Amino acid sequence: SARVHSGMNGVADATIRENLSILSSWSYDFSKDDLFDNYSQIDFIRKGDYFKAISSSKNFSTYNYTLAKILSGENILCDCANIINSKIKSECHYLNAISYARQGNVKNCVNQLSLYMKFCFDCKSMNNRILNDDEFKVFEDNEDMKGFIEKNLNNNID
Repeated sequence: SARVHSGMNGVADATIRENLSILSSWSYDFSKDDLFDNYSQIDFIRKGDYFKAISSSKNFSTYNYTLAKILSGENILCDCANIINSKIKSECHYLNAISYARQGNVKNCVNQLSLYMKFCFDCKSMNNRILNDDEFKVFEDNEDMKGFIEKNLNNNID
């Protein structure tokens, strides 16, 4: 393997180990613990260890921190204001919509879904995502959600 052949150079070995750990975590394969010197926050989330993901956070307003909190059962909001990347910003608003849905706050949920759509570029994909997400199905008879779906989603469905 590349790891065996890299024994001559410590920097190369460290880089190869880091790359192998990243590839393993992408496939959710944490069986090779010797590759993981330090788990990242997203590694803990992928492993389902949300409390370690929360405690390892250095920034308490990030997407991953908010995701870990929501998955652990605490409905908090992601601070989307300072996020520049449109894809991450859209996902941040989606997380907030889920948090509001779990609180039963349909008006803020719909508002966050509208913001999600504003920053998301794949209309058909996002429409299907919203319509198929169980988090929002509890509101399917709510007038605010019906209006949102009629106005924003029904024209873009496959």
